[in-house]
Amino acid sequence: MQLSPDFVQPPNLAGPGPVVLLLGCSTALADVPFLNFVREFKEAGAAIVLGTLATVHGTLATRFARSLLAKIKTKGTGRAFDEILLEVKREMLADGDPFLLSLAAYGHSSWRIQA
Repeated sequence: MQLSPDFVQPPNLAGPGPVVLLLGCSTALADVPFLNFVREFKEAGAAIVLGTLATVHGTLATRFARSLLAKIKTKGTGRAFDEILLEVKREMLADGDPFLLSLAAYGHSSWRIQA
């Protein structure tokens, strides 16, 4: 592993690891070991990692990240992360953003968001 757990996990190791958004160009290629950044972050302690299976334009990645964070902030408490993710993906797909079909969550995505 090339990624240090110190970079990913909080210093006191209390609670779950972070949610990592890898919204770039094919960040979840399981068949190419040196390109599988999802595995690196999972092994370093991330609770949930979102990776892409295709090239993603920066403006789309930014729009997705903003939408996801806004939904977590306004309607996230007590809901599972994967429910929120699905809601954001549905809304953005309805608006014509097909890149979301290449987005996959790995890890404990059923964990509930706490305030």
